[in-house]
Amino acid sequence: MMADTLPIFVINLDRRPDRLARISADLAGLGLAWTRVPAIDAQDPPAQGQRHRAILDHWSQIRVLDPGSIACAMSHRLAMRTFLTETDADAALFLEDDAELSVDIPSFVRSVDWWPCGASLIKLEAWGWKPRYDIYGRPVGARYHGREFRPISLWTPGGGAYLLNRGAAEIVLAETSTVNMPIDTLLFDLRVSRVARALRPLQVVPGLATQCADEVASDLQTIRKNAPRLAGWRRFRRALHLIPYKASINARRCVGRVGWVDLRFVDFVKDRGSN
Repeated sequence: MMADTLPIFVINLDRRPDRLARISADLAGLGLAWTRVPAIDAQDPPAQGQRHRAILDHWSQIRVLDPGSIACAMSHRLAMRTFLTETDADAALFLEDDAELSVDIPSFVRSVDWWPCGASLIKLEAWGWKPRYDIYGRPVGARYHGREFRPISLWTPGGGAYLLNRGAAEIVLAETSTVNMPIDTLLFDLRVSRVARALRPLQVVPGLATQCADEVASDLQTIRKNAPRLAGWRRFRRALHLIPYKASINARRCVGRVGWVDLRFVDFVKDRGSN
């Protein structure tokens, strides 16, 4: 284990020891120590007691915030609180137990010295090996181990792997006493999340982590698929709400300040760039 690595918190349900065994083996192979955070189950009273409200999902539909998404967000809050109360580290790496990790991960948890100036939240996850094009700003800071850092301009899904500093963790906890959106929406969807707009998250390109394949399929995805979706005037009202922000993004695209970027998971970058 490297002497000065940032703390790593792995969120894991008690009833999924299979997923814990897989990620613990991966982290051991990378020489990284970690701490397990017991995830809150969607069937537990804390998750059931939260107010279920209509939210915007990633396909611009309106759906009911399901117990699984509530429990997941509460679990991330618990991990952040553990980070703040049980460590004095400047930042930490937060992982869901189905994350597949690049061999480059250890280089990114040695310290925060490489972080771009002003960064408080850095998303490591990309959805799979195939190209996925999303809108990001121009790279900030220097490339590190062949990867660049781009501001998220609209949204990017997934909350399975990210770095968060102490100030950002305090903001998230202060703003989420009541859970009203999924954790990835809260952290990485600038269209609808006040927290995301305050933290201005960066995305590592190419990604350093992704969700594992079907053998450790997410319980949350099954619950989300079954969550009811609403249409009609509620969907129309939310679409109107998004127009000003989308218009500002389109204006920035016209002058080249943001643009489409190929985001995918890459285990090892051959062109190391500057370190």
